[in-house]
Amino acid sequence: VTDISGLRTRLGPVEVAPAESRGGRLALSRSYPSPAVDVTYFDFTIPGEREARFEIFDLAGRVVFSIFVAPGSGRLAWDASAAAPGVYLAQLAGERETVSRRLVILR
Repeated sequence: VTDISGLRTRLGPVEVAPAESRGGRLALSRSYPSPAVDVTYFDFTIPGEREARFEIFDLAGRVVFSIFVAPGSGRLAWDASAAAPGVYLAQLAGERETVSRRLVILR
C-alpha cells in the first residue's frame, strides 16, 4: 500500500473469520408480548465466557431492574406488574458491546 506521501507499507495476509469463530455477537430480542401488561420476555445471546448486565431504565434514566446474566443463550423474564405504565429501555451490556431495546407497559 502506498500512502499520499509515497511511503510504501507492506501488509500481510488478512483473514476474515465468521462471527461464530470470533465468539459471536451480543444479541437481545425485542420484548414480547408487546406492549406488555404484567410480564415481558427477551431472548438473548451472550458470547464468550463473561457475564453481561441486563437492565431496564425508565425514561428519567433510573434503573428499575438489574441483573447479571451468564454467557450463552436463553430467555429473560421481567415482572413489570409493579412498574408504572409507559415506555422503558431494556439494555444488555457485555464486555465490548451494548444492545438496547424499547418496550411499552400498558395497564
